[in-house]
Amino acid sequence: MNELIEKKDFSITKIDLKLQEFEKTIAPVFNELENIKRVIGTEQTSHEREIGNLQMSGNSPLIWLKQCYAQINQRLEASTDTFYRLQEFKLQIEKYEQKENLTPKQQIKLAKYKTNYISTEGYLENCIKEIVHYKKTAEQIKTSFNINDIVSDEEMDRASTEDHVKTAFKQAIQDMTQQGSISKGTFGHLEQWGIHPYAAKFYVLNYIKNCDDLLIEGKTPNITHLYAFLEDMYTLFKDAYLDNKTRLGI
Repeated sequence: MNELIEKKDFSITKIDLKLQEFEKTIAPVFNELENIKRVIGTEQTSHEREIGNLQMSGNSPLIWLKQCYAQINQRLEASTDTFYRLQEFKLQIEKYEQKENLTPKQQIKLAKYKTNYISTEGYLENCIKEIVHYKKTAEQIKTSFNINDIVSDEEMDRASTEDHVKTAFKQAIQDMTQQGSISKGTFGHLEQWGIHPYAAKFYVLNYIKNCDDLLIEGKTPNITHLYAFLEDMYTLFKDAYLDNKTRLGI
């Protein structure tokens, strides 16, 4: 750490430029994020609040986008606090650098502020790299799936339904291949979204048999084969949750 301090340029002009650089990177994200997170950044959609929620594993493009902005929001909050902490360190460094004769205790304080500045600056730089990464990923997802910049509540409701239906069937495949029956947790997940577990078992068994037949023929099902099945199940059961809402009287 002493070597880093010796190499670091702690001139106030240099520190000001660094702070300005950080501010230019962080500030433009705020307005966009504030608009986006009012829908995408909510913890639950209305369907999830009404019917119930299990851990999301990400089976819809809008859910992937939501996760990206959640990561951006988390790092943005951390980087904002860190940015202001850097400014505080700058003021302290400036205060002691302006003194002509420092006491040993003051020299220790100055060294500590410089050490804190270096470690905090490094943390902030990593936060910004991750913000840029998730921002780029979010833009790629929007482009790939033709997602508008403004996402409606209805679109997020459809995305949550897609995510839960596909996740429930993925869990059902895992249960049937590992233990030969649908587990209690998967049973409840299917029921929450209006899917009769026995119907799910029927389609899952047919899918497993289809995979076995392909393997017997010397063909290996790829991951796209699985996603195509999940898409079929979503198309078939995307409105099944309405029966459950009717039962719940909502």
